[in-house]
Amino acid sequence: MVGFLGKAYSLYLVYESLIFQAFRLSLSCNNSALFSTFLISIIATQ
Repeated sequence: MVGFLGKAYSLYLVYESLIFQAFRLSLSCNNSALFSTFLISIIATQ
């Protein structure tokens, strides 16, 4: 059980950093369409 929680938490950290990077990228490029497509693809793979 603890191992499962650890895996889930590390997966959450990876997703959080990915979303944060995509958010920064969308801010710098000012390309909200690309960012929303990226978010939708992440949500769809859940």
